[in-house]
Amino acid sequence: MSTTRKPTKPTRKRRGGDRQTQRQLLLLLGILALFIAGGFAFAMTGPSADDARADVELEGEPLEPLPPDDEGAVADPSTGEPAPVARGTTLDGEPITIGEPEDGRPQLVVGLAHWCPACQAEVPQVADAMEAGDLPDVDVDLLAFHSLPDPGRDAATFPPGEWLAEEGWTIPTLADDAGDPTMNALSGNNPVTPYWVAIDGEGRIVERRTGIQPIPELAAWMESLAEGS
Repeated sequence: MSTTRKPTKPTRKRRGGDRQTQRQLLLLLGILALFIAGGFAFAMTGPSADDARADVELEGEPLEPLPPDDEGAVADPSTGEPAPVARGTTLDGEPITIGEPEDGRPQLVVGLAHWCPACQAEVPQVADAMEAGDLPDVDVDLLAFHSLPDPGRDAATFPPGEWLAEEGWTIPTLADDAGDPTMNALSGNNPVTPYWVAIDGEGRIVERRTGIQPIPELAAWMESLAEGS
């Protein structure tokens, strides 16, 4: 005797399992989308200019701006004037004072901006010269300050502390406050980077220069400061 078998149908349990798998897959896809969106939003915002700022206490009067250098030699109207004093912290969070020499040691100070092409050329040049011993070992304190942070102008060199560390920069570098009071005081509200300021052992301005300084000229400048001339 033959028996005719009826076609079997999918059980509810199997269909329920398929739906559960689909829900799990959708849930995983949703979590992945949120993760990607969150990462994209972070990349879009990223660190702000405030992350490169620190409080600065400024004393003294701002210097006069340098006149236009039309003939290659500029008489600095602030030569012999007291340097403004900026007290703050470095990009590494250490205390630093610019404009108030310690133990009568002159200071040679450079103002930088991470997005400035000339600064991006100057920083590794000076860092390499220091490592190679091409700058004289004299009683002059090399200091710096970083102003005008703007990650929108060059995100590759922001935050500036990381950029400087990657370049081997070991010069203590003050983080300027909002409004860039250090830069404005030393430049006479006429910021240019790099901005070099020489201060004698009594805290008076010797000379200011703007732009890239070739290493031989920088070395001669340091020796002249150390000699007091």
